[in-house]
Amino acid sequence: MSGVEFMSVEHVAAMNKLLQDAPDVRSACTQLSRARVVSYLLTGGPNGEEVHWTITFGDTVQFSLEEASSPDARFVGDWTQMIRAVSAGRGGAQVDAGVSIDGDGSVLAGINTTLETARAVATVPVEFPSV
Repeated sequence: MSGVEFMSVEHVAAMNKLLQDAPDVRSACTQLSRARVVSYLLTGGPNGEEVHWTITFGDTVQFSLEEASSPDARFVGDWTQMIRAVSAGRGGAQVDAGVSIDGDGSVLAGINTTLETARAVATVPVEFPSV
């Protein structure tokens, strides 16, 4: 799957397909106290636009490029910094994403194991935008 741009429509569709019926992810979701939604609001995206990423934790984990109306927690930051941080993370380095959290930050501890399980299943080769 080389050549898919990070967090493009194609990338999100590929991740969601892998996650849809993944037994490990579905099992991890049963450990959550209830369905959860975490989103990202990133400013300064392509063409200066806001970028939205949403992760829904229900029967399984699903990603979206739509704005979440009332997420449990929302990361807010700069798109360029986030792209740099995620790209560095794929290479094993740690770069501060420079985000703040709006909403219930304690939700993140509860979903961390489920998110890591989903990442293990749905991390696919991508190309990062030039920033």
